Amino acid sequence: MKAIKQVWELALSVLAGFFGVQSAKNYKKDFSEYDSIFPFIVMGLLMLVGFIFFVIALVQLAS
Repeated sequence: MKAIKQVWELALSVLAGFFGVQSAKNYKKDFSEYDSIFPFIVMGLLMLVGFIFFVIALVQLAS
C-alpha cells in the first residue's frame, strides 16, 4: 500500500511540475525523499506519452 502512495505522490509532483505550480517546499521534500532523479524522469515521460495519445484521440474524435 505504501508503494501505491509513493507512486501517487510522485505522479502528483510531476503533474505539478508540468503546470509550473510546484512549491519550493514540495520541491525540497521530493528531492529529499528520492536519491535519484530517475523516477521523476520516467514518470514525466509516461505522462508525456499519455498526454500525446490523449490529444491524438481528441483529434480523431473531432474529425
